[in-house]
Amino acid sequence: DTPALGLFHHTHARTGTPLRATLLLGLSLIGAALALPVAELAAASAGVLLVVFLLANIALLRLKRRTPQAPFHVPGWVPVAGAVTALVALIAALM
Repeated sequence: DTPALGLFHHTHARTGTPLRATLLLGLSLIGAALALPVAELAAASAGVLLVVFLLANIALLRLKRRTPQAPFHVPGWVPVAGAVTALVALIAALM
């Protein structure tokens, strides 16, 4: 982790959500909504969501390996299928 990214690593004490990262994303989306035409905004939003979905599935794979006794159980194929699906959809969207 770099110091710049460490700023976004903190989570809210009660909810456990990455509050600073969520605020940055929200402000970025407001800026994009004000600056981009609707069609470009829709395409960009779809791409960003696919990247987030891909990263979330990769993070789940890493979490399963690092913490096998996690308080939740997900079959190993679920994050693999999710990551592959998101990657294929992202590649298709970029073509």
